[in-house]
Amino acid sequence: MEISAKILTEAGPLDVGPDQERKIYGVGEFGIDSFNVFCRGDLSVNPGDKTLQSFVNWQRRRGHEKKKK
Repeated sequence: MEISAKILTEAGPLDVGPDQERKIYGVGEFGIDSFNVFCRGDLSVNPGDKTLQSFVNWQRRRGHEKKKK
């Protein structure tokens, strides 16, 4: 529910991260890495999750890597 509330009440674009300003209760390292990969298209992350890392590596090999802003 907190994620939905934050999305609906944010004045600007949603940003998720480990620091206090961007922290969403219940979203840990996997959620943050997934947000960066799937929502931002950022393949420069090196996720701790093996399945997510496999996906990132696969996308890199396919040439889908976007430049990090």
